[in-house]
Amino acid sequence: MKNQTLLDKICGLIPGKVDDKILLELYDLLQKAEHVFKKDHPSTIPENTHAFRKHSLDIRKARGYVEDQHRYQDMRYGATTMKHAGCEIFAVYNALYTLHGTHRIPLPHMIHDFEKEGMVLSGRFGTSPKSLLSYLNKQGYKTEMVIDQKLFDSMGDRYTSLILTMYNNAEDIRDEIHTVHITHDEKGFTAHNVYCNGTVVGPAPSVSALIHSFNHGKSRGICLIGIKKP
Repeated sequence: MKNQTLLDKICGLIPGKVDDKILLELYDLLQKAEHVFKKDHPSTIPENTHAFRKHSLDIRKARGYVEDQHRYQDMRYGATTMKHAGCEIFAVYNALYTLHGTHRIPLPHMIHDFEKEGMVLSGRFGTSPKSLLSYLNKQGYKTEMVIDQKLFDSMGDRYTSLILTMYNNAEDIRDEIHTVHITHDEKGFTAHNVYCNGTVVGPAPSVSALIHSFNHGKSRGICLIGIKKP
């Protein structure tokens, strides 16, 4: 029981005490180390393209969005799968769909791009949020990132397409970090792939209100990216 209590305290320390900027810098450092020291691997594009065909109908049913990450165990990302570590890439994929109404970059090619530069610990820790920003900038999109949660709502008002990285549980890192896409239209703010099971969350009147509705109010934002067309 004492050991369990100690573990609980340690797991609550990271989201409660570690500065979000430091967390993002750590992710970025690990991503850069991956880029420098990783070995070349065969492209995942052919097998992921084949597997992705089975998901096209579900995406059409979800009005163009990936909402069911838990079903993507058949698509590779580094040493793991998109089911376990693909949330950041799905958020980018969904965000660009909001902007264009079509999928301009095929998902298997997007995965390959982040395998070359972006994934952390061979994908086991997902993708660095700063790499999402870098990727979008290289594609010509206008972007902005804020870490201060007090700025989330004002930033949300300026964009129709956003990407949020958050703690699923602000009191326990064991519930992991998750990244989702947020749309902003006349109805408010709506989040995609929050629970990875097809559920869409929203609309809510603001970004902060939307986050408060996640996971029974336990979630907390880490950073928010706004995206505009080139």
